[in-house]
Amino acid sequence: MKAEDTSVEVMRVVRAHNKAWSELEDINEQLKYVHDDIVFAKPPYKEIIKGKEKYKTDYEEWMKHAEVDFFREVNPFIKVFGNSTSAIVTYTIEMSFTYDERIESDWKGSDIMTLVKEKGKWLITSDMFAREEMQTE
Repeated sequence: MKAEDTSVEVMRVVRAHNKAWSELEDINEQLKYVHDDIVFAKPPYKEIIKGKEKYKTDYEEWMKHAEVDFFREVNPFIKVFGNSTSAIVTYTIEMSFTYDERIESDWKGSDIMTLVKEKGKWLITSDMFAREEMQTE
């Protein structure tokens, strides 16, 4: 398989994962794309979430409070390694959502994921996102 075909396949997995939580709100669909030993880091980076069960619990908590109106991956960059067995994906996040009563209409940030191919299937092994810092004058 050509590197560009592999990149398309990898990004398809990332988008399916993101669609599962942001649009479908389906944790079981989301977990189809997650490695059992995933490592997940999110602001404020006080705790690194390790393992699929803790990852699931964290997203379930998010889904209880949040309703996503819009989510998009912008300018994805995919780098494939090791005879097409691992990959790093970065992209800019643009989204709007409501979390409890708070409306976030123009949330922007970055995401970086690593994936591995096991038994013919791409799985997300790590995920780290950060909100874009707002400029103050």
